[in-house]
Amino acid sequence: MRGFCSAVLVVGLSLAPYTTARADLNFTQTTIKAGDIRSGILTRRFDFCNDGPEKIEIIGLHPSCGCTKPRLEKLTYAPGDKGELAMEVNTLSQSAGDHAWTIQVTYRADGDLREQTIRVVGHVVAEVQVQPAAVTVFTDHPFEHTLVVTDIRAKPLKITEVRGSAPYLRPSLGKPSLDEKGRWTCSVKLEVGADCSEGRHEECIDIMTSDPDYSDLRVPVVVVKQAKQRLTATPNPVDLSVSAGQPAPSRLIVIRDHDEQPVVIDRVDADDPALSCKWSEGPNTPGAVRVRIDPKSVGASGLQSAIHIHLSKPIETTLTVPVRASVP
Repeated sequence: MRGFCSAVLVVGLSLAPYTTARADLNFTQTTIKAGDIRSGILTRRFDFCNDGPEKIEIIGLHPSCGCTKPRLEKLTYAPGDKGELAMEVNTLSQSAGDHAWTIQVTYRADGDLREQTIRVVGHVVAEVQVQPAAVTVFTDHPFEHTLVVTDIRAKPLKITEVRGSAPYLRPSLGKPSLDEKGRWTCSVKLEVGADCSEGRHEECIDIMTSDPDYSDLRVPVVVVKQAKQRLTATPNPVDLSVSAGQPAPSRLIVIRDHDEQPVVIDRVDADDPALSCKWSEGPNTPGAVRVRIDPKSVGASGLQSAIHIHLSKPIETTLTVPVRASVP
């Protein structure tokens, strides 16, 4: 018997490279179209999931403006975990027209830093306004401020209740009236009581109405309660009203020393170029600063900024005075 051999010829065989799944944060949608938006708090929720084999850690949520706030239950997500990122937008501070609000999400996955941007787009209908749309108070004593609600519609809303989110915030409702343009308005007086503790407090005022489209006009309130100071600036904050075609508005700020010593101002810095300041110089002049705002530099939603008054006498210190401009 003859021996024989056989051979097997393998043609076209290839081996796929070995791959592993990558951890990633996958959003069901990254853009939400909100359509027409009335003034108030707009909330939209973005669902996501960790689809990879490793945990994901969210290390930063960066909104596009101060009117936008992210809400997230936790920062670390194991493989397969689902989450919800809520975006809250205070549209009271927004002008009429098309807008887009974003939050940039920074997270760590597979040892790398990655980013994902989520977005809400919509058209703001500015029938109802609250001025100012947000309040920031730096104070060392009880403080009062007035908010004005304006409704341009033929049949205005009715305010049913005003309430503060903290016991030391005491809002009270005024009587409705018509402004110089014949628009319906109603004032809300806000009192920050002496029982407010020192430190920074982020609260809000809720203006409840009978209109289902504007059921809750929420105004953010930031109170920075400082220790009693030797030097005070009056007024603090400074509120200005900017009108088209009118001269640049200004306000005089007077600096007083509780020990009745001379006040010397070295310089004044402004956080926004729309603000300009002149001040008294020398120990024999009253401590005073004239702050002026350029109307051409103020947008439709107004301006919130601050000036910093640097003094050398009676003590070396800096007084920060918020400056707010509203556009009727």
